[in-house]
Amino acid sequence: MILLSTLILLAPAAVPELTPEERAWRVLSEGATSKTPQGRKEAALALALAPRQEPYCGLARKLADDRDPEVRSTALSSLALIGHPDAVLVLKKALSDKIPEVVLAAARGLYQMKQPEGREVLEDMVSGETKSSSNPLVSEARDVLRQLSAPKSAAWFLLFNGVGYAPVPGLGEALYAMHLMNDTGTLPPRASVVLLMARDKDPSVVEAIRHALKDKEWQVRAAAAQAYVAHGDGALRDELIPLLDDKHEQVRLRASAAYLHLLHLSESPPSKPDQKNRQPLGDVNSK
Repeated sequence: MILLSTLILLAPAAVPELTPEERAWRVLSEGATSKTPQGRKEAALALALAPRQEPYCGLARKLADDRDPEVRSTALSSLALIGHPDAVLVLKKALSDKIPEVVLAAARGLYQMKQPEGREVLEDMVSGETKSSSNPLVSEARDVLRQLSAPKSAAWFLLFNGVGYAPVPGLGEALYAMHLMNDTGTLPPRASVVLLMARDKDPSVVEAIRHALKDKEWQVRAAAAQAYVAHGDGALRDELIPLLDDKHEQVRLRASAAYLHLLHLSESPPSKPDQKNRQPLGDVNSK
């Protein structure tokens, strides 16, 4: 009896099961701390679908300071689409970046957020002329953008103009993201259709998109998860929970961001993910 009591005392305490909100936050956090630039970039793209609040915006801000330029430019685009007020300071700082694509992402983001610095830089690109400016950030950005080469693909152009393809925060960027989901750089036709019909609230369309969450093609599942953000019905969020454990990282990331977005649309959303008594996920900045 004494031995049994001793064994019970020495037995490890049961680990509490994570809530869907905590699971979704963990997926995004682990993606943002990925050892590979591509993994961090995927997390940055997914954050364009996340709620406009902390800790999600903070995660995007940290990725905007990543050592990899593609991660930085992607995070800047997501920050602008999220539209958090703190994003302006991060975007202005990025105008001093030494990589042209990063500066362009910052200028585009500032323009989207109706900041004069973004307009000045983009006007110069359109006119091909360099005007005098009293703002040293704008002057520095212009110098860096002179090094910008022609886009290597239509997908890069879509990154710059993607927001015009869908008037829903995150979906313009998401459409660009979908084009990068396979080696050919093209979006599978059925995934394209899912995104195009994302805002249609007809019951038959909603049911078709719901069915797409279980599609055999992972690109279609990822598109369906993103479509739920456009649909904007918080009551549907639980249908995304199975995708939090999808075998494809891109699906997990987008489903997690979409779940959190819909969660915070509900009438009484739970508080921010509780990070107490959880295993640390590490610093988001790459070492």
